[in-house]
Amino acid sequence: MHLNATEEFHYGSELQGRGEMSTFDTAVGLFVTLLSMAAVSVGLLNLCIIKEMTIFHSAFGCLWISRTIGEIGANIIHVIYSGPVTILQPKDISPTFGIVAFTIGYFFACESCVMHQYISANRMFAVCTPLKYKSIFTKRVTTIIIVITWVEVAIIMALYHEVLHIGSLVLAHNMVAESEVDVEDRQRDRSGEYSSLGYSTPSAVFAEDKWCRVVATALLVLNVLVVLAVFYQIERVFGGHVRHNRQ
Repeated sequence: MHLNATEEFHYGSELQGRGEMSTFDTAVGLFVTLLSMAAVSVGLLNLCIIKEMTIFHSAFGCLWISRTIGEIGANIIHVIYSGPVTILQPKDISPTFGIVAFTIGYFFACESCVMHQYISANRMFAVCTPLKYKSIFTKRVTTIIIVITWVEVAIIMALYHEVLHIGSLVLAHNMVAESEVDVEDRQRDRSGEYSSLGYSTPSAVFAEDKWCRVVATALLVLNVLVVLAVFYQIERVFGGHVRHNRQ
């Protein structure tokens, strides 16, 4: 979607096609569809292997099943929606379809990514504390981890829609500011759009946007600290063993 400063921004218009197909669109759409179909097939094969091999009937196997389900769900959306829409470029398609497809796909993809963190922790404990591993990753603990992950991702997605509304309004406000038309008049014309989403003025939108940036930055710092803590624990465990053996 390409808009200039004088064009009106419509929420969801970026999810619609141009109304005409091109060779590039067809190539990209086919690539996305075929790659996603391959990913779904490999994911299903993963589930079959985990079911048949008793070595994976463990905490690691349960976590891997949950991660694989998330991966399959995300790729199915690309097979049935993203790929075909990229190829066909339908202009009259409702943005609601794109929003729903994004919500479902991102929900599964986010779950898969979050579950990777627990799988990494599972492998770390298996290597660093092999004698305590089974007492840490019990059946009950593993079940709680999986349930909490799916609930956590559902909550994140519920909040994500609010951020999407804020982002769309910020984009609309920026386009208005760049327009040659009087900014105040355009803001008054759009007051209904802001109020319909619960914001009395454009400044409220920017306040929410700043708050989102603060939260995102704080989460980034927290993630970095967690990674550093993990490396510290690994170095402490393995470094201690190395120093003890040298003595």
